[in-house]
Amino acid sequence: MNFRLRQLHGCLVKLRLEENKEVHGEICFVGSDFVEIKMKKSAHTSLSQRNVIKHHSHRDTGVHHRTLIIPIDSIKSVKLDD
Repeated sequence: MNFRLRQLHGCLVKLRLEENKEVHGEICFVGSDFVEIKMKKSAHTSLSQRNVIKHHSHRDTGVHHRTLIIPIDSIKSVKLDD
């Protein structure tokens, strides 16, 4: 899974997680056991704290976005988002 996520670095993806939760965003970093996803502020998700290790907001060039760090073990499938 790590290899495929690294191939998709910088791409918009749709991740299906445990409990059939979905996350849409851009892959900005892939670690050994987690993936960091940059989501737009308008995208709302109701992920439990067990699935998401950390989320925070930050600004760069006036664009607001949220970053989620998700354990790779909780990812069930990855698809390119249109």
